[in-house]
Amino acid sequence: MARATKKLLDNGLTQQQNKFKDNIVEQVKSGKKVNLTQAALNSYNTTDPHTAATIANDNMNIPDIREEIQKALKENNLTVSGILGNFGRLANHKPEKISADAVLRANQDLAKIFNLYPGQKHTQISLNLRANLNNKDFRQVKEELKVVDDELKAILGDEAPIEGEIVNE
Repeated sequence: MARATKKLLDNGLTQQQNKFKDNIVEQVKSGKKVNLTQAALNSYNTTDPHTAATIANDNMNIPDIREEIQKALKENNLTVSGILGNFGRLANHKPEKISADAVLRANQDLAKIFNLYPGQKHTQISLNLRANLNNKDFRQVKEELKVVDDELKAILGDEAPIEGEIVNE
């Protein structure tokens, strides 16, 4: 049995992908927080949020769709320079109908789309210092903690939020 091929529009997207793109652009233009799952629910024949989230994720991994979204945003003057200009205008102007919070959220979403946020560094470290502490005196425990503190700083670098640094007496 032959598989049906989907008809592509002039921009290289299917009709549903194009509707998905348009839905995202409309969310941005309206100042709403961008909800990719909702865009997929509105654009595809599904009512299941899990399926829609998968579709949205798959769509955002397709370069043609991302390019078309960025192109549509640019056509609506929603570019990096436009976003930065919006921040400046927001700082110097009181909005009349749209709250400043809504405008700020919309600009933050745009900044995410354009990958303007640096990646966040998350580190989780688990230490077990109880082993053999009962058999050591205060000086030995203090030396052991100093070694652990130095190792932790080496792992995390200067960003290490170390509380209660060990002080030599």
